[in-house]
Amino acid sequence: MKDADIGNAQAHNEREKSSYVNQDIVPERTQYNVHFKTPTAGYKEMFEQMRSDGVISTRGLKADAEKFGELIFDVNSAYFFNHGGYEFAKQFYADAYKAAIKIVGGEQYILSAVMHADERNRAMSDALASCECMISRLITSHSTRFMRFAHSSAAASAIFDFNTPRTVAALGTAVSEINEQVLRQIEVTIRNYEREHSAERTAEHGEQPDLHDERRLPDSRPEDRGAGAAPRQVRADAPEVPEGASAHPLEPDDLGGSPVPAPAGDRAGGAEPSGADDAGTGGGGRSDGGTESSRPNEMGGPDEHLQGAGGGSDSRGADLRITEHPARGGQLSFFPTEAEQITAIEEAESAQTPFAFSVSQAQLDHVLRLGGNEDDTRMVIAAAFQKQKSVEDIAALLQSTFHGGNGFKTPEGELSAWYAVDGIHIAPGRSAEYVRSAQVIAWQDAAARISQLMDSGAYASNVELAEAGQHERMQLAQALWYLKHDLSDEAREQGYLSCMDTLRGGGFPDETARLAEQLTNTAFGDTLSGEFAQFYAAHEQDRSLLRFHYHKLDQIWQSLRDLSLPRREYSSEMTAVPELARFITEDEIDHALDRGSGVEGGKGRVYEYFTADHTGKEKAAFLKDEYGIGGRSHAVSGASHSGENHDSRGITLKKADCANVELSWTKVAARIDSLIQKDRFLSPREKERYAQLQREKEAERELPTQAQTDYNAIKEAHPDDIVLFQVGDFFEMYGEDAKQAAELLGANT
Repeated sequence: MKDADIGNAQAHNEREKSSYVNQDIVPERTQYNVHFKTPTAGYKEMFEQMRSDGVISTRGLKADAEKFGELIFDVNSAYFFNHGGYEFAKQFYADAYKAAIKIVGGEQYILSAVMHADERNRAMSDALASCECMISRLITSHSTRFMRFAHSSAAASAIFDFNTPRTVAALGTAVSEINEQVLRQIEVTIRNYEREHSAERTAEHGEQPDLHDERRLPDSRPEDRGAGAAPRQVRADAPEVPEGASAHPLEPDDLGGSPVPAPAGDRAGGAEPSGADDAGTGGGGRSDGGTESSRPNEMGGPDEHLQGAGGGSDSRGADLRITEHPARGGQLSFFPTEAEQITAIEEAESAQTPFAFSVSQAQLDHVLRLGGNEDDTRMVIAAAFQKQKSVEDIAALLQSTFHGGNGFKTPEGELSAWYAVDGIHIAPGRSAEYVRSAQVIAWQDAAARISQLMDSGAYASNVELAEAGQHERMQLAQALWYLKHDLSDEAREQGYLSCMDTLRGGGFPDETARLAEQLTNTAFGDTLSGEFAQFYAAHEQDRSLLRFHYHKLDQIWQSLRDLSLPRREYSSEMTAVPELARFITEDEIDHALDRGSGVEGGKGRVYEYFTADHTGKEKAAFLKDEYGIGGRSHAVSGASHSGENHDSRGITLKKADCANVELSWTKVAARIDSLIQKDRFLSPREKERYAQLQREKEAERELPTQAQTDYNAIKEAHPDDIVLFQVGDFFEMYGEDAKQAAELLGANT
């Protein structure tokens, strides 16, 4: 690449343009691009800096010489679908970047390395619809060569400048099993290519290797080294084949005296149909007598045999062969054809296995608009955008507002979401929390996407945007009202929050409505903020100023400070946000059950009973007795319109807009068993507390009670007598006395 071209490459790779003629670039996905090395300046400026620092040299180069190289790894999305999705793609290209460092000779020569998750593969667009292609671009400064892995056969002519065994070895070491099949195809094809061109060089330049054409063995004839040449060691043939066991561990002895056959292709005639193997895939036999697997055994496995020294009569060679694809005009095949890739994609889709990239942008937007399990979530988030909060602040707000999980019935099928510390886990089906292929949307990425939806008027309805500010003030008014009424008598006497006294009358609804209206008054807001600051400081020193301590004073203080922030106006044409049918996810069911019976100590008792030796029927009966009859609210993902009821038949879970989930005690027992086996029933803190309680119980059992001490003293005084020890209205016997008495009386022990 020349100086004149590098500017366009930079603008394209770094996504510096405001719009693109290339329709394959999807700007909405640009946020998912990943830089493995971010340029510190423009490509030209970095090149000149490297030259001035002596990292590279342009001595001897013409003004219009090729100064830059571009290394592109272009892999179709289907490959990532089948191996774990977006996170797998990032790891794939991270490993490819390590390989690229070896290929170019060092990271110091790399100007930029970026994974483009926002670019489609045009050749496959009709087959893949909206599936984006992952492309990794790496700009180098010291090589005029470039390597392009492309699906189009027209690009194959540009491949071989950079494809060397060293390159393949570096890629294979770095990427390892992640792209095992792709690299194996590349390696075999490159080796075949080099063999073919080696033969061409021999024919064109008269290069003659020391091989006999008829047997392809080293030439045993003497070499004319000329006068004065230093003597060389002559290798002598072994006088005879040694007796005894074979020294090579891979060449087994034949105790029957039969010769060990040469590998396929070295038998007489060596004629087999091109491309044929000794047996079809899975049809051959292994050395252990089992059916041969289509997957190769590991190196050094029992089925790996030493390459025999055959006659070389087979035109295919010993282990590699060049296969020309008839549909491609004899061109070497680096990748499957488009039709083959489409077939592979269809087969993957028919398996109905959920992959991260199957979550569409529309599905993600539904989760962001409808998820969360808090009342009026969209108005809360819209108010934060109106106050022009930073992306980091809104990401923190999302993390604290979204909790539990949600299930949606989208046009594409059922979709589950789970809200965790690292972001939103989304997966097709009825579970997402522990699904390895789930797509994880980081909270900052979720905030960035909601920002785009707010700008385009596609997040909240016009009514919600108009009422977001009033809703925020009402929430603050209610929090202040509860705080005011929970002040202790001492705090009331000291006059804390006295400016709210003028708003009394009518009870909670009227007083909170008047307070919310007063919060629009700047003077009143300043007065209230000052009084709250005084109370906040005093409460830090004396917590008795409040009768109850559930109040979130930090949030109230932040909300009071936000009253003075300037507001941005947003608009929307939506009169209502598109709704979807919903369901209770498997994750939500599990978390409703892992709370235990709700009775003090109940979860520990359930865990202790289930980890002991009991049948499923016994566990179901235990749960029925442990739970009894009752229920609780906010039981499913903490949603305000959810609940759990239990009776003699089992447990029923309810959540707004979702079908009820009814579980018999047998099913509940089976699910709890599964949670315990997966180590998901007790949290780390609960496990630590449970272990501590078990240690305390054990210590109590080991400590003798006063009654035990008294009995032992009497027994020591009368070792040969049976001692009857009075406990209340009964006389009891212990230890050997009890066994002896039972034997004499014929009672069961």
